[in-house]
Amino acid sequence: MNAYQLSAPSQAPQNTKANIHVNTVPYHTMGVQTKSPITLSNDASMFAFVDKAFSIYVYSLVEQEPTMLMCLNGNRYEVVALAFSPSNKFFATAANGMIRIFSLQTKQQMFEFDHKVSTQCHEGHVTALQWYTDELLLSGGADSDLKCYRLSDGGIRVDEKLVTDSAQSIKDKLNLRFEKYQLHYIDGVNANKTAINGISVPPVQSSLVATYSKDGTIKVFDIANWLEGKQGIKTLHSCEAHKSEVLCCNFSVQMKKLIAGSKDNYISMWDLESGAL
Repeated sequence: MNAYQLSAPSQAPQNTKANIHVNTVPYHTMGVQTKSPITLSNDASMFAFVDKAFSIYVYSLVEQEPTMLMCLNGNRYEVVALAFSPSNKFFATAANGMIRIFSLQTKQQMFEFDHKVSTQCHEGHVTALQWYTDELLLSGGADSDLKCYRLSDGGIRVDEKLVTDSAQSIKDKLNLRFEKYQLHYIDGVNANKTAINGISVPPVQSSLVATYSKDGTIKVFDIANWLEGKQGIKTLHSCEAHKSEVLCCNFSVQMKKLIAGSKDNYISMWDLESGAL
């Protein structure tokens, strides 16, 4: 059984500082939001966080000193998820069920949508966001659903028939436009039994994705159809071993293992081929 319990060291290590600071200049004056998501871009050139006033700060790490690229104000509720697209073209946020997508190039808001805009969106809070490509945004919710949205430009034809429930009206389909860009809903699946805590994507090219939830369950899916703009995904594994919620989960670079950490103080390691612990 590849499970490892976490425990505090019996003695604090010597010659270490209690706090680490990039520099002595504060990046904000309000303090960081409790349980603030702190997100790093794929190439580690940018990071983002949320302060106590629910303002979102995006900083560049390209120069010797971090430089603020933009500050997003106006959130009235706790921000629970932030996500950079793989090539840093887009930035997504989630607060109180509302997903917003921004252009990092023009620093403009492009889209905002929730259940009031379309019933194809999450019913309730959005709890996780993850870009799979610059075109594909995945979201997880308190409704335990995993959903997929496609952001396309004028060069990509959008299939207007994409809708999971044939009884839904045309007006209820999520199909938004901003300049040359179009955002539409591809598909969704009830991934876990309880709220999804996070979504993990592989560090290399693949069609796999993992969700982890408050009930301690990890699900592994093959989303090849979603990558092609089609409906339907395959459930490969349901990993159940933790007695408390799973807080983090990552694929190994070789795509042979899935490693997860839980509030039960255990780390689990799963075989991706067999799904065994």
